[in-house]
Amino acid sequence: MIKKFREIFEGLHIGYGLTKKTNGLSGNGKINVKHVWIEQPLTDDIIENHFSGKGSNLGIVPINKDNQCKWGCIDIDEYNFNHKAFVLKIRHTNIPLIVCRSTSGGAHIYLFSKTFVEASLMRNVLVNLSASLGFAVRRDKIFPQQIKIDVTKDRGSFCSLPYYNYQNGLKYAFKDDGSAATLDEFYQLYDKYAIEGDSIKTIKFKLKEEAKAIKDGPPCLEVLCSEGFPEGTRNNGLYNIGVYLKKFTADNWEKTLEDYNIKYMKPRLSNQEVENIKKSLRKKNYNFTCRDAPINAYCNRDLCRTKKYGIGNEISALPDISNLTKIDFKPSPKWFLSVDGNRLELETDDLMFQSRFQKACMEQLNLVIPRVTERQWNTLLRVLFTTLTVIEPPESLKLHNQLTDFLEDFTTNRAQGKQREDLLRGVPYTNKEEDLCYFKWKDFWKYLERNKWQLEKNKTSIIIQDLFKVKESTLNIEGKRVTVWIIKAFEKREVKRTPTEYVKKDVF
Repeated sequence: MIKKFREIFEGLHIGYGLTKKTNGLSGNGKINVKHVWIEQPLTDDIIENHFSGKGSNLGIVPINKDNQCKWGCIDIDEYNFNHKAFVLKIRHTNIPLIVCRSTSGGAHIYLFSKTFVEASLMRNVLVNLSASLGFAVRRDKIFPQQIKIDVTKDRGSFCSLPYYNYQNGLKYAFKDDGSAATLDEFYQLYDKYAIEGDSIKTIKFKLKEEAKAIKDGPPCLEVLCSEGFPEGTRNNGLYNIGVYLKKFTADNWEKTLEDYNIKYMKPRLSNQEVENIKKSLRKKNYNFTCRDAPINAYCNRDLCRTKKYGIGNEISALPDISNLTKIDFKPSPKWFLSVDGNRLELETDDLMFQSRFQKACMEQLNLVIPRVTERQWNTLLRVLFTTLTVIEPPESLKLHNQLTDFLEDFTTNRAQGKQREDLLRGVPYTNKEEDLCYFKWKDFWKYLERNKWQLEKNKTSIIIQDLFKVKESTLNIEGKRVTVWIIKAFEKREVKRTPTEYVKKDVF
């Protein structure tokens, strides 16, 4: 039982997450939780505790160190979610998804692959399915939440797994008839619906014939014409059809709009309501109301931009910014954010100041981020911090361990001076009788830069001086006054801990 569960939810091997309940509820009525990362290999005992309900809900990062995954999940936060109706809907469309109840009463909708596929492909398929199914408002609720991670710095975002306290809990899957599935029945669902890796590219929501009414236009309108416009959204829905028709058939859009009202609005809008929409659209070329119902729930902006009569470059809002992670380095933490599925590495000031955030997006993601008001930015930060994941740095990532490795490599494993005069050549010199090592700070800093060290120079200097009890002295070498740092020499070891060296790329 445990072995199959491990195989199904295989992900990042270097650790796992725990979701712990805290006291009280959040402003939207959701149970407050704390997300904790454990930097240890997952054991059978941890899974057994998950099944028995002992401790906290287990979570796994679906993307592995090779940026591949075997499963993905759409997290739907709707507390009165009709699981049975949704299961019947996806079975009718033959989409190989498995629906589980989430802690909040919403749904975790899983797509499983028998073999690893690229994380970018898995996420792209789930983004498209989420939009087609009417759950496009929150892309930050799609796992894998990153399409690429650097495990030397980051851990990605974990998703809490089903069947916590499986005998008495509520996080179970739903069978094809909408009834609750036992753990064994979940395994049967997996065997039935898990896909072969290569077939993931063929998975998509199948639209009805009515979708052809929107030719090379917004995907949201295709789905709504196929599935129907929800009650209370028909006015805004027909308005957006009018925006599309003005692009598609500028000379005949008004008559065509009347035809679309008759064919796709159930029940149809009154003649006066249609006339009011036409009157509004005659004034000027309005844009799609992508942030409003009903089309916001079906928005697939990346795909829409590829359509001839889609949004083009109309939308300049912020991309999906989510999943804030804090690597709690001392004295300066490192932050990671997901921006449209790409992982962005930040300093604290990059979060505090919008201009620095924009610069980081340009440098790391080649992405231009529009500026928002200070109030909007602060609101975004408050939302991000409500789901903050704090990670205690693993020993391999802690600054003092990294600096120890680098300094040991610099002073023992690389070119060494045989006398004090060699300090002028930029190499360290060790006096074996004194058991002391001499080096110039600027030479060691150049070495750190070659190895892509990112903490700023002054902070690094302070940490080194504190860690190694550095003594600073001025020597007279060949008539020159040379400022050197002096530390206790490292013991030469046969097994070397050599940091990754910087390899200069060819320049064309």
